[in-house]
Amino acid sequence: MKLRLIEGGAGSGKSRLCLEELAARQKAEPLGPPLLLLVPEQATFGSERAYVAFAAEAGAEPVGASLRVQAVSFSGLYRMLAAEQTFAALPWLDEQGRAMLLEACLQQNRGQLEVLDAAAGNVSFVDALARALVEFEQYSVTPADLQQAAEKLPAGGRLLAGKLRDLARLYQAYLQLVEGGFRDQGLMMAELAQAAAASQLLQGAELWLDSFLDFNPSQLAVLRALFPKLRAVNLCLCLPPGAAENPGLGRIFGGQLRLRKQFLQLAAEVGAEVELTRLTANWRQRQNPELAAVEACFAYGCFAAKMQPSRDWPGLAAEPPAKIELLAAPNAAAEAAYAAQTISRLCREQGYLFRDIAVITRNLATYRTELENAFRDFAIPYFFDMGAELGRHPLVKLVSTVLSVLTENWATPAVLAYLKSGLAPLSLEEADRLENYALRCGLKNYMWRQAGNFKRTAGYFTPAELAEINVVAERALTPLLQLWETLHADQSELTVGRLAEALQDLLHNLQAAESLLAWEQAAMQRQELRLADGHRQILPKVEQLLAQLAAFLGQMPISFAQFAELWQEGTARLQLSSIPPSGNEVNVAEISRSRLPEIKAAIVLGLNEGELPAVLAEDGLLGSADREALAGLGIELAAGPRERQENEE
Repeated sequence: MKLRLIEGGAGSGKSRLCLEELAARQKAEPLGPPLLLLVPEQATFGSERAYVAFAAEAGAEPVGASLRVQAVSFSGLYRMLAAEQTFAALPWLDEQGRAMLLEACLQQNRGQLEVLDAAAGNVSFVDALARALVEFEQYSVTPADLQQAAEKLPAGGRLLAGKLRDLARLYQAYLQLVEGGFRDQGLMMAELAQAAAASQLLQGAELWLDSFLDFNPSQLAVLRALFPKLRAVNLCLCLPPGAAENPGLGRIFGGQLRLRKQFLQLAAEVGAEVELTRLTANWRQRQNPELAAVEACFAYGCFAAKMQPSRDWPGLAAEPPAKIELLAAPNAAAEAAYAAQTISRLCREQGYLFRDIAVITRNLATYRTELENAFRDFAIPYFFDMGAELGRHPLVKLVSTVLSVLTENWATPAVLAYLKSGLAPLSLEEADRLENYALRCGLKNYMWRQAGNFKRTAGYFTPAELAEINVVAERALTPLLQLWETLHADQSELTVGRLAEALQDLLHNLQAAESLLAWEQAAMQRQELRLADGHRQILPKVEQLLAQLAAFLGQMPISFAQFAELWQEGTARLQLSSIPPSGNEVNVAEISRSRLPEIKAAIVLGLNEGELPAVLAEDGLLGSADREALAGLGIELAAGPRERQENEE
């Protein structure tokens, strides 16, 4: 077994070398052992497309599809080995499911937490708790480890000790809900390591690893299990010349240097031969001195330090290239408008295609609305490499409103919100008439349950108008009344599963599918394709969410208010699924999420001090001092703020 380190700066051809070698191995032996290109989850589609379209020489035919070559992430590798071996048939616990389980754990432990009880009511607490538990799983930290650490802390660490006991309690409660019934990320990685060690499919295979910043211990455990079976492992590292020796570069490329050290340790453990391939040519920058200048200035501060380009950074001009523009804008809207104007000009005057251009930012959410407006004004097709939030979709609001009606005993604002949702069986004009009637006659709470038999006129409505109002009210509120009668009779026996099933029946009775289909078709006619996508995807996602609640917590006793909290946690993470662009669209992406190797022009927004690179603040339930204290007790967790800041840069 051989470990090869492929080192080179950005644009030096590391990914190209992987494709060349994959194509050569496939051509030499089309039916041999697997050839795997392991990449981060978000890079799988682009890597597959790049390989299929790859041509080793100009004018040559692309390599096309292959039986041996596969671009996979760790989850893709899991699916590959699941086809070879038999895993327990367990439902997958996704982000929404985990959030709802954690909310249930919090509800069960309210009043029993020493330190975190007050914070548990915050909107962002479940997200912070989820990140902490995922980190514990990745670093093989158990509730018992946290409990023992709390006992070992000195008297001055009482606050941290209480926090650790709270986390151990919540972690244990979560594991009790998950174990044996569901598969989450932690269980998947443990099963993957076992499957990798037992796999015959991967015997004699060759592995290329590209675009990784680092690996957590659970991923390293999988690779450790794979090493003895593989013929060769090829690791791409973004390390420019002198990175190990230059203190400035060592700070910026510290993550890659740590990764290099980890793999050398793995090679030593299995007795693997180590080979180094260092790439010095620069494919990407050969015709683009702009890229060379940006990289050199960032890494070395070369213009300020008066470096010698020929010696310190081959091919770098003595002065900044003219095609790099730095502009100041008063706000995000002005930046977006400039981006749209520039894209339009490049396509109109210089023959660029939209897909040749990317708009890059550190935080896409900051610019999303402004970019959508600007691109719409200039008729620019675009793709956001970020799922749109669906938590505010009318269907999600409808269910939230129904839960408010149940929780608040038919409070008038909640009932009116249901009537105006667009999914209740009445028109908006009829909803306005019912609202006028309710306000004039003072309808509240139990009075709404008399729909179809309203008597009040307030001296304003004629008998004929009252009769029409009763017809509309009965039609609009009957589905809600049926739900109320089903659930309200004996709330002491109310369970999560029963309430989730009743809500699914309500959506069926309201004919939500038909309404959403009509909305989708109308949006398609208006060429609002993303809105149409949202209408098409939302019902299956809501039904899946309700099904997950029934499957995960079906027998758990619950109140209407508690179910509403579970629903809020689940829907806060609903996102519109998006497919990477294959047509002629401008790609709008976050710099930390996307790979954009084929673009000809990049427009970077928000290039401000403290934003790109961002200054990372303390976040999560365990701060820097907490992590240092735990490290002193033998519990290693993810990188602290200093290392994360280096990775950010």
